[in-house]
Amino acid sequence: MPAKLLIWLRKRALRKKNLNSAIPDYRPIHIKVRGLQEDIRGIEEKVKENEKHHRLLSSENREADLLQTLQTKIDAYKNDQEEIKKQIPEEWGEKRKDFVTLTTAEKKSQACISSECRWGL
Repeated sequence: MPAKLLIWLRKRALRKKNLNSAIPDYRPIHIKVRGLQEDIRGIEEKVKENEKHHRLLSSENREADLLQTLQTKIDAYKNDQEEIKKQIPEEWGEKRKDFVTLTTAEKKSQACISSECRWGL
């Protein structure tokens, strides 16, 4: 086997090992954050819907009480969003960045197998 191929195979095995060892630490935080982000998106939809109703009512100069109620709901939803955002762990950004780097390296090494890169990694 050519020396370049052996080096490449060792590097690929190391990349795969690094990725597999990162998964147990990354998976729980990933699941938690994705759930929080889904909650945030759901609240965002509610905010948009209420803001739409608020705009429609205010453009027609109707029902000040209803406008105030809608604004109160919007403010409460935005506060809920902020509270949920605070639950996202501070280390999320760095852990996500590190994990993406590992998965990118693994994908590149897999792509090399199926393409004609001739062990250039």
